Amino acid sequence: MPFVPLNAAVPSDVVELARAGKTIEAMTQYRALTNASPDEARSVVMGLG
Repeated sequence: MPFVPLNAAVPSDVVELARAGKTIEAMTQYRALTNASPDEARSVVMGLG
C-alpha cells in the first residue's frame, strides 16, 4: 500500500483555513464539502495543524 499524506484527501481551502488559525471555519467548510460529522471534521482539521 503506497504512502498517502494525511491531508491528501482534504480540500485545499480547508487546509488553508486551518493553517490560518480559522479552525471553526475550516471544520464548517470540511463538513459542507464532505458531509462529515462534527467529530470527524474536528479530528481532520486538528490533524492539519
